[in-house]
Amino acid sequence: MRIPGAFLAVTALLCLCPGQTEPSPPRPPNVVFVLADDLGYRELGCFGQAKIKTPHLDELAQNGMRLLRHYSGSPVCAPSRCVLMTGKHPGHAAVRDNKEAQPEGQWPLPAGEATLADMMTAAGYRSGAFGKWGLGMFGTTGDPLQRGFQRFFGFNCQRHAHGYWPAFLYDDANRIALANEPPVPSAGKLGEQDDPRQPSSYARFFGTDYAPDRIHAQALAFVREQKDRPFFLYYPSTLPHLALQIPEAETKAYAGAFEETPYTGANGYTPHRTPRAAYASMVSRLDREVGEITALLAELHLADDTIVVFTSDNGATHSPVGGSDVDFFAACGELRGRKGSMYEGGIRVPAIVCWPGHVPKGSESSRITGFEAGCRRSPSCVARRRLQAATASASRKSCAASRSQRAPSSTASSPATTAGRRCGSAITSSCARTCSRAPSRPSSTISPRIPARRRTWPQPSPSASSNWKPCWHASTWPRRRSRCAPSTRDSQAGAPMG
Repeated sequence: MRIPGAFLAVTALLCLCPGQTEPSPPRPPNVVFVLADDLGYRELGCFGQAKIKTPHLDELAQNGMRLLRHYSGSPVCAPSRCVLMTGKHPGHAAVRDNKEAQPEGQWPLPAGEATLADMMTAAGYRSGAFGKWGLGMFGTTGDPLQRGFQRFFGFNCQRHAHGYWPAFLYDDANRIALANEPPVPSAGKLGEQDDPRQPSSYARFFGTDYAPDRIHAQALAFVREQKDRPFFLYYPSTLPHLALQIPEAETKAYAGAFEETPYTGANGYTPHRTPRAAYASMVSRLDREVGEITALLAELHLADDTIVVFTSDNGATHSPVGGSDVDFFAACGELRGRKGSMYEGGIRVPAIVCWPGHVPKGSESSRITGFEAGCRRSPSCVARRRLQAATASASRKSCAASRSQRAPSSTASSPATTAGRRCGSAITSSCARTCSRAPSRPSSTISPRIPARRRTWPQPSPSASSNWKPCWHASTWPRRRSRCAPSTRDSQAGAPMG
């Protein structure tokens, strides 16, 4: 991802060129990235859902572009989020499974892994994460506050995030207590004496202080606080992940809409008297939260200067786990497989990109996109190229003005030129380190229309390292074979994916 290099280089040159009279480069667009949890490919109205109402996301699609062949980083949570944050495809990403680290949290991102938030912050953005992290506990190498985010609020541990009325959340690295006495567990069953048809039998599975309310309020506050500077809002919602826990008032929109069979908790998580209505309400709740974010952007006159991306971390879960019935909702539509599967239903997810004035309204794309930064047409890279074009234009104008004011007899490099070269060298070195494992294009140009099996690639020379091996880069399309330097991560190639 090259947003930081392009933006910093242009900024340095514009600030240091003497006699600069042109306006400064345009403010980079804000970025709002909403990541749903276990949302299937066909669970939005704009992607073919007929039973669940998602008017705000449908409107977002009408004002932007639907990506019809968009793929998550992995079929399960933590590895998918690792791919998103680091831009590395699963074959190179450090986190390979939902492995937990006791006493709390997941296997942390290793030190030295540059994240999307690191790059956004280096480009002058204020970065905040609100929701579920799942890539390392505070105080470890995966601490979100040490991985580019200046603000965090929500769940650090994925298992902790299975319950929606917990005992606490994290405000930055500090635990704050929620008014749930007692907290509602994420798993339980009705007793033998409980009548599954009576609402009173489920009373102990409802709490008072709903975690998504707290998280959403903090996210909106972050947008208000940062309205005068570029910001990156990462919103990894816990919705609609199980358990089926949502305030009863919100299920009234689907009261009587579906034929229901009470779920008693036999298949994990917590019971619910109307499981289909509860699940639909959780998806609609996520839709409403996105609508409130976009409404706030419009209120603050930021809508035209903000890229909004919506997608999911993996496919829908399996029926009847936790009382879910994704088959009833046709959550993955015609796609085979569910969460945890490498078939399309486990990794193909809905995706919407909206940037007024830049992304055509009501458009759609069938190009393959994904969480990997190597995919040239991913939402983040599309934004990068547009930003580069805008800043490059301003750079050309300012440098032309600067050259016209220099003395023609001057042979020594000006301070601005020297500083610009240093800045460019530093950025080039940084980009080289970040992309050190990216595949290199063969010297000969080969048409992408030629099937991969017909291609021949240069073989390693006799002097090449004995550790050379072919590596398939899923982040490039078409795929190509390249040399990869030996890595300690190579020994994990056979690790399970969760």
